[in-house]
Amino acid sequence: MVNFIVINFGSTSAAPKAVEWDNAMIIGDATPSILTASKLYQLTTDDWTTQLLEDGFESTDQFYKSVANFFSASPTPQNLYGYAYLSGEVKTYVDTPMEYISGDVWEIPIKPPAGFQAGQELVKFWCCGEEIGETSTINYANGAQGIAFNVEKDAQDNWTGRIGFPNGLSGEVCGVIKPLTSDCKITVSFTAGKQADISSVISEYNINMVSLSLENNATLKNYSDNIFGSQIDDLMTMRNMIAGKNCIWFYALPGDAEPEDVISGTSTYWKDLKNLVGAREDIATIKAKPSATNDDMASGLMGMTSATHPHMQMGFAEPHMGIEEQEPIVNQGKWFDSQISSIMKRTELSGNPLLIVGGFTFGSGDASTIEGVRCRYIMAQTLRNQIWGLLAERETLMSYEGCQKLKARIRAAFKILTDQRVIDKLVSIFIPIEEDLRKNTEAGQIARQQQTIPVVELEYEWYTSLRKVIITRAENIAT
Repeated sequence: MVNFIVINFGSTSAAPKAVEWDNAMIIGDATPSILTASKLYQLTTDDWTTQLLEDGFESTDQFYKSVANFFSASPTPQNLYGYAYLSGEVKTYVDTPMEYISGDVWEIPIKPPAGFQAGQELVKFWCCGEEIGETSTINYANGAQGIAFNVEKDAQDNWTGRIGFPNGLSGEVCGVIKPLTSDCKITVSFTAGKQADISSVISEYNINMVSLSLENNATLKNYSDNIFGSQIDDLMTMRNMIAGKNCIWFYALPGDAEPEDVISGTSTYWKDLKNLVGAREDIATIKAKPSATNDDMASGLMGMTSATHPHMQMGFAEPHMGIEEQEPIVNQGKWFDSQISSIMKRTELSGNPLLIVGGFTFGSGDASTIEGVRCRYIMAQTLRNQIWGLLAERETLMSYEGCQKLKARIRAAFKILTDQRVIDKLVSIFIPIEEDLRKNTEAGQIARQQQTIPVVELEYEWYTSLRKVIITRAENIAT
């Protein structure tokens, strides 16, 4: 299978983190403990019980049980970050630097889940080291400075953490021409709940997989008291927390929910969960029946994924924990339509094993599988590391020859990825601007002025994991 990807690489103020793709984090309720503030744990298979018990957690607490399910996975993971969350706290962020994405778009790395809070919005614009304007209202245009901005939202009308500047900065302001570049400084100030800290921790510790610690009991589909307040709040909070993080979220769909059941407190059917979350490739969802021991199936699958090679097939994985009741076979097709993995008893297989069927995310194509998303994210991070390393040398010119050095660095990155069996083959590299640089066209001159290569197009092959074998005909041929 041939994959095509376009990479827009912007400059950055700090080196990207190393590619560590077994980093996982469980987010759970800290209320049962003796903690007075939210706390990040760095847990190992040898010391996690001691750490949690010393802080007042009990083996019956959901956070404790979810961590236990993670470490009981097979193959056995070795490390885990745990975030014990206390609700009701707020935090003020002052002059938080925004990260340049591309064009006129910037992103707040520590983003309040619901966007700016009313009355607390403050965006400061800097250029040439001088403050050139500020606003206090979303979508407010400062006509005197030629500045306007808008809040970027997704298909579900939720803020993505990004802010766009449709007019750029006018030529009257420090002579800056659009698009904005990282030479300009933009900071934001805002007040948000402690939930924003989770987004910061995910970035700081390079978390690549995250799971909520959710109650799993006989009335799972109707629960309302949860980490952030309710089932739907958790969905919306987490989808904002991981936005742009190259992170997969493992989510436990209430096990007693039928496709046609209405989600408690809404008029939405559970089978329409995909429409709530959106076509997101970074959410892996399991539908599991409640278990007698309140097992957290999502954290368990995350543990198994954490200890598994990224390209290894996750579909038809046998869970390491039992479930109280199997999912009715009649629902298989209904949940499959929403790309939701189900725990099912495969009566046609020897021993009637319970299997995770599919291993799907909410994405499409290669992005519909956990292994597909992980390999794509690893590829992107490896490229960032290699390209940043090239730029950090400060010896590559904005020229045709410089593009050849960039291509060589990309090939080196793909050599690493191929040797690690993350991708299977690099097909082609295309930098549209390189000929303009060679011929010194107007487009090449603009690229030199902005010191930006706007687009790098890569074509590569990634052979998906074998999932089904269909036998259409069998003959008994006498010999």
